[in-house]
Amino acid sequence: MNNKLIYENGVYRMDLADLEEKAKDPATKMLAFCNPHNPSGRVWTKEELEAVADICRRNGLVIVSDEVHCDLVRQDQTYTPMGKIAPDITITSTTAGKSFNLSGLHLANILIPNEELRQRFLEERGRWFPSPLAAAATKAAYSDCAEWEDQVNAYLDESFCILQRRLGQVLPKAHLVKPEGMYLAWIDMSGYALPDKEICRRFVEDAGVVPDPGTHFGPEGEGFVRLNIACPHSVLNEALDRVEKAFADL
Repeated sequence: MNNKLIYENGVYRMDLADLEEKAKDPATKMLAFCNPHNPSGRVWTKEELEAVADICRRNGLVIVSDEVHCDLVRQDQTYTPMGKIAPDITITSTTAGKSFNLSGLHLANILIPNEELRQRFLEERGRWFPSPLAAAATKAAYSDCAEWEDQVNAYLDESFCILQRRLGQVLPKAHLVKPEGMYLAWIDMSGYALPDKEICRRFVEDAGVVPDPGTHFGPEGEGFVRLNIACPHSVLNEALDRVEKAFADL
């Protein structure tokens, strides 16, 4: 079952009433959660996390929280782990792959504070050991590279500012959903009233810029594109110049 987010006035929020109803279903055993949320970019507040945790506790649900983008948040945001709010019922997944560009080493972290839940997980999953290189790189990233990560976040802050400043000129009918986390821009293109295939055709074939179609994330993504802006500012500006020409006739 899918608990859809509510999109109003350019902002996303959770539908807690719908979540409560679906959590009551006896067939529901687990909530797959995402914080920061992909693709909307929301960084859920402590109050929102507490509301979700309360619903799950009342209905006996385990929360599996995907927090792989947790190191990448905007300067005006505060990231709170779900595991801090509900350690008794939460399984958290993190990785250095996103924030430190180590995805090629194929290592993720599974954090399970609850001893009983952890043992159940290990019995089902079995034990797996990463390569020594992946373990060493991950340890170095988390132990010695905080300053580098701060610089990355500061650079991404400016990247989003560039995108926000230029979007009114480049795509005047589009809306950038407020970026709170990640390095992925979620852009509402519904103002152009074009089919999703035509929107992506113009991006890819006319502009030479490859976004993720919003429909990759379900029917709720219709009319959206997700754009990776983890690149030099010069590349971002060049991409925006191309996109402007691709949509100039509209």
